[in-house]
Amino acid sequence: MANGVRRQNVVISPVIGALAPIAADLAAVERRLEAVSRVKHPLLRGIVEETLATAGPRLRAAATVASARLFGEATANVVNMAAAIELVHAALLLHGDVADQNGDGRGRRVVANAVTILVGDYLLAQAAVAATDVDNLRVMHLFTDAIQTVCAGRIHARMHTADGVVESGNRAPTAFGPGPSAALFELACQTGAILGEATLAQTEALRRCGASLGLAFQHAQAAEHRDGCGHREAQAIAADVAQALEVVPPGVMRDLLAGLRLHVAEGGV
Repeated sequence: MANGVRRQNVVISPVIGALAPIAADLAAVERRLEAVSRVKHPLLRGIVEETLATAGPRLRAAATVASARLFGEATANVVNMAAAIELVHAALLLHGDVADQNGDGRGRRVVANAVTILVGDYLLAQAAVAATDVDNLRVMHLFTDAIQTVCAGRIHARMHTADGVVESGNRAPTAFGPGPSAALFELACQTGAILGEATLAQTEALRRCGASLGLAFQHAQAAEHRDGCGHREAQAIAADVAQALEVVPPGVMRDLLAGLRLHVAEGGV
């Protein structure tokens, strides 16, 4: 399923231009991520480098930075938080490939499941290090709570369906919490706002924006998984994005959302 990489990029390509104003900040995030792969063990280094290279265009990092930039500068703390969220995303991709028995699903080399899980654990540990470097107890609490929510939701979605059949549920929200996309985008926007020194009301607005943005991408991922986006999925994505646009002020984040809404309206997802 190397094709999955191309399909994922097709989904988000029209909104990449909106990220130009924060390109320098995202470059700083990229340098922080590159530091994670500087390890002596060649197998670990190779898998980490390949995983980070194929984990997508850093939209979660962009959401973190863009949210912070609405209220202040993208400080070192913002960069560390953006990197932490991207590392969690990369770890979830590895763990998800093992759970789905899809070791080469994103163009990565096929390795033993045990090794893949351990590398995912390494990325989660590095994410925790980056989040700790933020040195903000409120942000660290939100970070750990989001990971707990994602894990509980994925376990529940995988083990329980309406008819009792075990299935893969990596992309879907459940009674136990949102899927990974919704949870991580919500975390990105909320912590970005906090680190940008937004007010409580502004932070709550960005949290809601992130939740809606995450649900939009979650619907897009579900459609991709079924090899196509139907009218219902397109309507759901457009509704999620419209809801996010209601609460976010002008800036890079609003441009990102507007680009996604336009792309959906044109039938691109």
